[in-house]
Amino acid sequence: MQEAPQEFFSAAIQVRQTQTNKGRGIFAKQIIPQGSLIIASQAVVCTDDPTSENVEALFSQIEPTLTTEQREDFARLQKSHGPGICSAFSTNAYKTVPNLQSSEKVGLFLKFSFMNHSCCPSAVQLYDGDQVYVITTKIIFQDDEITTSYLHGDNFWWVGGRQNYLKQFNFTCDCELCMYQETKSYIDLQVKFDKILKQKRNKQQLVILNDVYMVMLQDLLSHNFPMVDGFYESLIGFIEENNTENCSQIIKSFIQILKKLSVSHKPDFAILVKVLILLKRKNVIEFEELKQLSYQFELDRIGQLDYVYRKFKKQVERIGMK
Repeated sequence: MQEAPQEFFSAAIQVRQTQTNKGRGIFAKQIIPQGSLIIASQAVVCTDDPTSENVEALFSQIEPTLTTEQREDFARLQKSHGPGICSAFSTNAYKTVPNLQSSEKVGLFLKFSFMNHSCCPSAVQLYDGDQVYVITTKIIFQDDEITTSYLHGDNFWWVGGRQNYLKQFNFTCDCELCMYQETKSYIDLQVKFDKILKQKRNKQQLVILNDVYMVMLQDLLSHNFPMVDGFYESLIGFIEENNTENCSQIIKSFIQILKKLSVSHKPDFAILVKVLILLKRKNVIEFEELKQLSYQFELDRIGQLDYVYRKFKKQVERIGMK
């Protein structure tokens, strides 16, 4: 007999109305340390075929098993997004591919669906099959809203791309990063990097001087969010066109930038591999330091689920999710 989806919802958090136009959100009832498991949830529906017919068929099988609390949560989702499983699914379902999944699936999680988006989230979601684990990435203070990111994939630093992607969730993000990227100083810096990209994409020789690029990197480091759209592509282009000594100076600044980025803003490992291959060919001395830093990023990413199982073994076993 099919059982109700298993859920763990920390006593330190609660669902309540926001003071903005975001509807409901998840808030801290007390101070929550960094690295705390606050939600562990099994999807109500999880499928790689998210057609209306399939979603409705899957939900009809699980609906009779839902607990009273789960029915109340689903009713609140319907109130916010319209009647029926398909309406709730289309607005609140998450792609479960960003972490350790071998194929892309889409899942609807009840309590987790009340967590709002920020491009500077205070929690990260980790997927394992039809299960999601939500862990805080910094200290959360009482009454703070806890957010996660709905984004994954390329072009994260292109604010227009982020906003276009988020339209499917029927809101416009006004988080700290989105507001910051509208400031004149940030836009001016983005324009400088765009000029480099234009040269590279037109297969022109990069004419930017090493000291000019260094100034741009130092300018980037001075920003609260030390990254611009197209930065990694411009960096690769610069390395390809320059000698070992110039590359060494640039990579020192690049390593500083990487260390300043928050957990949710770390680059994809594939990007770092491209940089490392070029540095190895040019015998850049900072190759080893960047390699170790890159490995650590990837180990942190891959090890997060193991971290959940090790640190929160009792909670995970208690709800029968592993």
